Amino acid sequence: MWICCSERHVRERICVKKDERNRCIKFENRVRVVRASTPRTCRIAETYCANYGTATHREIDQVTIKFKNASNLASGEEETFMIKANQNRYNSSGISFTIEPVSVMGDYEINDNGILGFDNFTIEAK
Repeated sequence: MWICCSERHVRERICVKKDERNRCIKFENRVRVVRASTPRTCRIAETYCANYGTATHREIDQVTIKFKNASNLASGEEETFMIKANQNRYNSSGISFTIEPVSVMGDYEINDNGILGFDNFTIEAK
């Protein structure tokens, strides 16, 4: 924690001349600066290494894939899709999936139908 000064400008109306009854008959407007020391917290995060090693965090997630209007494959033919899982934050359950065609016979449209953390994909032949 460190100490910092804050300044504010205060407008005041000050009596500069009084009459015989001690009533103010002439005023002046003045501005004075008021400085106050206020404790502040450093906003820069400080990090240090506490331990060396490998940290792992395991999460279980699932993805549902539906094939729609897919053509039948002949004997020995195969189509390959790649499923990638990406965890955006360390120690987080926020895993997102992507599906890409790698080796396919026809054109496919891949729709991500997931909502609220559920990963549902529809792979539909064009």
